Amino acid sequence: LMSPSTYPVLLCSQNRPTQRQKKVLSLFHFGLRRGGVLCLGLSESIGALSAEFGAIEESLRIYRKQRDAKLVTESFKPILMDRVNRQPIPTLTPSQPPTRGRLDVYDRLLGQHMPPSILVSSSHELLHTFTGASRFLRPRDGRASTNVLDLMLPELRTPLLAALRQVESTGDSASIAATLSDGPTDEEAAKSITLTVEKVPMSDSEGYLIRFGESPAVENNNKPRQMLGVNNEQFEALQQELHRTREELHNSVEQFQTTNEELQSANEELTSSNEELQSTNEELHSVNEELYTVNGEHERKIDELTELTADMDNLLNSTNIHTVFLDRGLSLRRFTPGVADIFSFIPHDIGRQFAHFSYNLKTKSLLTDLKEVLRTGKPFEREVRDTQNRWYLLRILPYYARDTIDGVVLTLIDITSLKDAQLLLRELSDVVKQSDDAILRIDNDGTIRTWNRGAARLYGYKADEAIGKPANMLAADDAKDDPPGYLNNLGEGVRIDHVETRQKTKSGAILVVELTVSPLLDDSRDCVGASVVARDVSKQKQAEQEIRRAVEQRDRFLAMLSHELRNPLAAIVNATRLLGEMDLDEKTEREARDVADSQLKHIARLLDDLLDVARITNDKMTLHLEVVDMKKSLMDAIECTQHRLDSKRQKLFVESVDEHVCVKGDVGRLQQAQVNLLVNASKYSPEGSSIHCSLEVEDSEAIITVRDQGEGIPEPLATRIFEPFVQADETLDRSQGGMGLGLPLVSMIARAHGGSVALTPGIDQGSAFCIRLPLTNETTATEQQRRNHTALAGKRVLLVEDHDGIRNMLARSLELKGIEVAAASDGIRGLSLYHEFKPNISVIDIGLPDMSGYEVAQAIRECETERTTLVAVTGYGTSEDVQKTREAGFDLHLLKPIDPVVLLERLAETETAEAITET
Repeated sequence: LMSPSTYPVLLCSQNRPTQRQKKVLSLFHFGLRRGGVLCLGLSESIGALSAEFGAIEESLRIYRKQRDAKLVTESFKPILMDRVNRQPIPTLTPSQPPTRGRLDVYDRLLGQHMPPSILVSSSHELLHTFTGASRFLRPRDGRASTNVLDLMLPELRTPLLAALRQVESTGDSASIAATLSDGPTDEEAAKSITLTVEKVPMSDSEGYLIRFGESPAVENNNKPRQMLGVNNEQFEALQQELHRTREELHNSVEQFQTTNEELQSANEELTSSNEELQSTNEELHSVNEELYTVNGEHERKIDELTELTADMDNLLNSTNIHTVFLDRGLSLRRFTPGVADIFSFIPHDIGRQFAHFSYNLKTKSLLTDLKEVLRTGKPFEREVRDTQNRWYLLRILPYYARDTIDGVVLTLIDITSLKDAQLLLRELSDVVKQSDDAILRIDNDGTIRTWNRGAARLYGYKADEAIGKPANMLAADDAKDDPPGYLNNLGEGVRIDHVETRQKTKSGAILVVELTVSPLLDDSRDCVGASVVARDVSKQKQAEQEIRRAVEQRDRFLAMLSHELRNPLAAIVNATRLLGEMDLDEKTEREARDVADSQLKHIARLLDDLLDVARITNDKMTLHLEVVDMKKSLMDAIECTQHRLDSKRQKLFVESVDEHVCVKGDVGRLQQAQVNLLVNASKYSPEGSSIHCSLEVEDSEAIITVRDQGEGIPEPLATRIFEPFVQADETLDRSQGGMGLGLPLVSMIARAHGGSVALTPGIDQGSAFCIRLPLTNETTATEQQRRNHTALAGKRVLLVEDHDGIRNMLARSLELKGIEVAAASDGIRGLSLYHEFKPNISVIDIGLPDMSGYEVAQAIRECETERTTLVAVTGYGTSEDVQKTREAGFDLHLLKPIDPVVLLERLAETETAEAITET
């Protein structure tokens, strides 16, 4: 900080700020740090820089700097020696430096022709003294100062200050007369001094030239003022200041009077309140007398209540019902002795909150149940158990007082013996009811007495449909003779274990059932019936058949695999032996290598098919889903199999719809399924035949159909043709190779994509395989990118990124899509480009070196005239980070590293949404 005497002072007109005033305030703005304080005089104003300074106290002209920004102002003009026909001092070039003699000549000329003058800076710092002007200066004691006002004679200080303010205010020169009571020396007489101040342009700022004109002092009417060193203008200024001071004093007196009146009103209100308190005191005396009367009545009621309480205690203690009384706040009001062990009550606990007590009941919602009964008034009942496995019937009843609920009553009744009996009965009943096996009781005459859930599930009859009916209604038509014989021998108490028989259900289905019959004896050991347990073993029998079939299929597969691998391996062995022979010609060697290569590829295809079947069967196949154009996929599959068709001179006829047919799936797997169908059709069709392939759309499904002219598939085999290792020709010496995995792979791939495959079999008429796949409304990636490029073509994008590599590569990628790009490496340059470039979209990195991306976005939102799409790019992607970018004004939030394709997709979505909104 500078000392008060060296503060820069700015004098300017409040109504018309000059360019110099703006320049000085710009310098102050540059010199202050952000948040710094600027203090001006009462006659000063901020002028055009009001947006850069916030007012702390407007009346005292105290302001605070708002932000760091470069302000553009005109530079200072170079210093001129004088305005009146003076030639500027010639500038010497570095090659001709001024000699000492020339400088002496300049000094002598200035001493002869220059009047007494001094040159000061804009901050009133002394720069140069001309022709004896130093006699009007007088150094002061203490710390040295170069301020001309500190060095000037006291009689000239005030006039000089007035002249300087006038020049700073108007920009024109000013002259003020002053009188020196004594000369600079005691021998000199009093003189009248005329101070002339004019503004002098300098190289980097402006200064002032102060000239001293001397003349004898003249007596006039202003002598008293001149003797004080104050001229008329200064005197008028002092009078105006005195007038303002008087007005402020008058306002202060009026404020004091208003405050005095408010205090008088408050005093009157306090007096009124005192009188009201006295009246209230008299009323309290009257109420006290009434309380004495009421107290007597209460003593009589207390005696009656004491007798009633004693009767109540005797009644509760004589019952075996544990009871607890709680008030509306669920505080303990009363309890019986038997309940004390359960809740650990003691007599001193009366009045305590029930929630503060622990209890040994196995229930966690007791407090919630109490509150619910208190709220609704509905009784609550539940069976609960304590830690000693004793059962209680818990009842919670509302406690009514004057027709309102004033609390609750909790009772516990010991029902342990009853629960033990019920538990035993329930366990026995649950064993029968919950059993998955059919368990039923039959009388000696064969009538059904009981029917459990397993029997209802097994036979399809409900309990009311079976009870009372003869048990032989369950026997199959061909088993009416009752092979187990248990119905004819029930009265003899014969036990039958694990006997299989055929029975029928309500729907007529025939089941293979395993029966276990146990006799039921009464207390006299007489047989009164039988318990029959029936277990369905149809699935078990079917599984055994499936296992036998799987074993047979495994043996067939191993034989088939051995057959399929033996031929290529034999060819490979022969080719390898041939390559080991000496003196082979080039043709024979090439043929041997081709044989080995083709057979190895054949083995690789077999292994790939086996692996695919294993993956799909074990649900380990991974689908890379995308939008697939089935029209293009079909053409690719045809291209893959064209060489096979050409080798057998087969013709392929293709029919397809004109528009795109898009499904959601794995492009590789879908092409594999189509290739398998085409290869299968070529494989089982004779040479020179025709194969038809079509692509249609029906009921939101894509339908691919491949029809051949082969021998066809018999009807019995058509149901198993999509099973692994199943072929129409299953003999080991069949003419066509393969392991029967092509069609199973087609079926598995279709099901994995939510579709299906079907076969139209026929003998000597060929076969038609049809794949159905669900359509999707989405477009392919290529089509979507084309739409994105079309939507953003011609847009202007501002890219603010401090990393050179990322910025340059992303800018180039966008330019290749027809987008005009302007790039900046920091926030300040980005804001400058924003005003020049006027982009439609701004992609801004949050972590910039000079200012954050949030500040750049806020600055753009404050000054934009048209809505700009702002995209935040950051390495943080939590919900808090996304919310922060939204609050800063961003429209999109993208994570680093930026994928140009993803950026274009998001921008295209945003542009489309804005277009829809505007429409």
